[in-house]
Amino acid sequence: MRGSARWARIFTLAASLLLLLSVMALPVTAAASSTSTTSTTSSTSSQTASTKAVSLVLSVIPPKLPADGGSYPAIVVSLQSGGGAASLALNDTAVFLTSSQEGVGSVPSKITIPAGAGFAVANFTTSTTPGSTSISASSAGLSATSEEVTTVTPSGFPTRLSVIPVPGSQLLNPTSQGTVLVETLDSAGLPAKASSPIEVSLTSSNNNIVSLPSSSLTVEGGSVLSSAAYAVGSSPGTATITGSASGFNSGSGEVSVQGASPFALAIFAQPDPISTSTTGRLVVTLTDAQGNPSPAPAPITVSIASSNTSVVASDVTTTIATGQIYSVAAFTSGPSPGNANLTASSPGLQSDFAVVTVEQPASPVKLTILAAPNPVLADAGMYGSVVVALADAGGNPAVASSGVSVTLTSSNSAAGDIGESLTIPSGSSYAVATFTSTFFVGGTFITAIAQNLQSATFTLTSYGPVPTQLFAQAVPSTLPADGGQYSALEVTLESADGVPAVAPVDIPVQLTSSSTAIATVNSTVVIAAGESYVLAPVTTTISPGTANISATSSGFEPSSAGFTTASPAPSQLGFYAAPASGIQSLGTGDDAIVAVQLQDSGSSPALARQDTQVTVTSSNSSVIANPINFDIEPGMDYAWAMVNTSAPGSTVLTASTSGLASASASLSDSSPPVTVTLASSAPEVAIGTPATVQLQIQVLGSPLSGANVTLAASSGTMTAPSGVTDSSGSFTDTFVPAQNGVAIITALVQDPLVGNLTASTNVFVVAHGESGTGASGSKGLGALGSALVVVLVIVVVVLMAFAGRRILRSRRTPGEEDGGGDDAPPADFEK
Repeated sequence: MRGSARWARIFTLAASLLLLLSVMALPVTAAASSTSTTSTTSSTSSQTASTKAVSLVLSVIPPKLPADGGSYPAIVVSLQSGGGAASLALNDTAVFLTSSQEGVGSVPSKITIPAGAGFAVANFTTSTTPGSTSISASSAGLSATSEEVTTVTPSGFPTRLSVIPVPGSQLLNPTSQGTVLVETLDSAGLPAKASSPIEVSLTSSNNNIVSLPSSSLTVEGGSVLSSAAYAVGSSPGTATITGSASGFNSGSGEVSVQGASPFALAIFAQPDPISTSTTGRLVVTLTDAQGNPSPAPAPITVSIASSNTSVVASDVTTTIATGQIYSVAAFTSGPSPGNANLTASSPGLQSDFAVVTVEQPASPVKLTILAAPNPVLADAGMYGSVVVALADAGGNPAVASSGVSVTLTSSNSAAGDIGESLTIPSGSSYAVATFTSTFFVGGTFITAIAQNLQSATFTLTSYGPVPTQLFAQAVPSTLPADGGQYSALEVTLESADGVPAVAPVDIPVQLTSSSTAIATVNSTVVIAAGESYVLAPVTTTISPGTANISATSSGFEPSSAGFTTASPAPSQLGFYAAPASGIQSLGTGDDAIVAVQLQDSGSSPALARQDTQVTVTSSNSSVIANPINFDIEPGMDYAWAMVNTSAPGSTVLTASTSGLASASASLSDSSPPVTVTLASSAPEVAIGTPATVQLQIQVLGSPLSGANVTLAASSGTMTAPSGVTDSSGSFTDTFVPAQNGVAIITALVQDPLVGNLTASTNVFVVAHGESGTGASGSKGLGALGSALVVVLVIVVVVLMAFAGRRILRSRRTPGEEDGGGDDAPPADFEK
């Protein structure tokens, strides 16, 4: 029996140890099971990782924009995750934009998607040239993308002026004129009739190139075109004619006046040789680099110098007047024969000289002809350029003993004419005749005949482009399909190399229309002699379309021009939303942009002819509760707005207005992927015993650093209640409890990325001496204590098993008990 008692004592001791260790491990178990966490947004790490942005997405709303020079918030750049879902920017994200065709439209070089937003909007600025361009978007670390934008030309109300000089290219001839057409256009560049008279002011950028006899014109109400004259100046170059009117965008057009600038001087002595002690003429001419006559753009003063004034003395200067190609100075020969060089010079021009020979006079035997300038311009001008002189048989100068009557003839009067006769006075050696050019470019033989003298012949030519072809141009190319008549077809004469050329005679031109159901023209128009163009009327029908007008004339290459007549009007709405699928923006950003557009039946923009109210309604009021109202003013086609969704979800937005077909677009937003966690290091603490409180915040699965955090406790105090999250997205503070019960700790997170968020956790506060980590000062055995408990339980069970076996043996074989002492080990142990 003593052995049984001993084993009973062992059993009791093991059970007590087991109970003690179980009690010590109890706080650890409680701590693991009672920690509470509150988060504003629930999401697993795999879900947040899938929403990180990896690529850009471009949307164009609307896909067609007016080619009107306007700026439209139509380029939407959004972020997309690797799984194709919408994403948000964790930091300000710079996106670089380019347009492949700047002539069609342009975009800013860079925009920024703000932190917390899923998209940004860029303005697309159209030109007045319709077409297509590819917009590309790229950003560091993100896959690039591109999208096409198309611009078209709708119709609407007049908002700007178009100035079209006709012809746009002229020859340098101060007697020439042209026509300035002023057209009223809508913002899309189509002709739009004036609702009331429009006073237009006209100005020229350079009156020396092109001047305006009248500084204004009027576009009458109900008209789209008006015209005024312009005059060609005396200088070659390009001048811009600008038309402006109150309330309208100004328009301008260029006139190119073609003619080479003066490059060199040429000097001619008439007559040469000259008799002693007599007077002659010095003809100083202007030429271009090729030696062709070139009118003076402004008065040009020429200096003249003689190498030997005792032989020849001359005027020291002469002036070539504006628009003229020459001037005449005088020189006087000395009493003795000899030679002298006469030099002509002027700043900026190449100089020239003439050698003048002075001889003793002889008896006249024949006539001689000298001409300068030669060639002259084919401008129907009068030139005192022909000198008829007396000479002996050897060509030496001779003096008339009495007046000599000379008859002059021109072999080609089409190129120019000369007076029928002149008289060389007694005591003189020459006389001057006037040559009158025509508009015909060519040459003629000038013949001089006098009784008892040998006749003389000289070739004189005229200079200018030779017309060989017609050039037809629509000015403007688009007309209203309203049955009106418009002076809009320009037919110009050109040389083979495309230079404007003057008609030598009246030139009839036959016109035909390829589609009389669209536009008709007069069968014949005439380009008058001396003119290079004619403006022909075009009559439209009420049917919109395209017609090709052909111009032909005998002996000239034909040409044609295409006209388009249009009368589009709004017939439907277009409605667009982007991004169509997204995440609700963090902070104060917008969730999407919506745009409504007035369109014609071909889905191209059409401008409002009256104030148009458009209402957009949502199929899901929990996503967007209130209607969105747009007001599209007359002359506009487009309106837009930023929207915020009230809650995550999907909705169909429908735009409608009276008289136009409605349109719809889908919009879907999901919750922002933000996780905020607040936890205490100990769920149960004693009064006055500090506990650590930690806040953790993640956005799209990434820690948010630099967020402002404010902690508050319902009882007790926080040691440092304000601060910012670190690089791991954490903020830690110490809570010191003050009274029994449950303390509620609340965290307020403030950051531009996420706005304002809250989280909370509960801590159970007990008095000193009560159960809890703070009361006992013990923090439990932790994982090691739990393991020791398990091991001791196993040992106790083994000991109890052996003890039980011993007891049973002793009861079955009492004799064995007497054979051994109380301290004898069991047989099993001996083994």
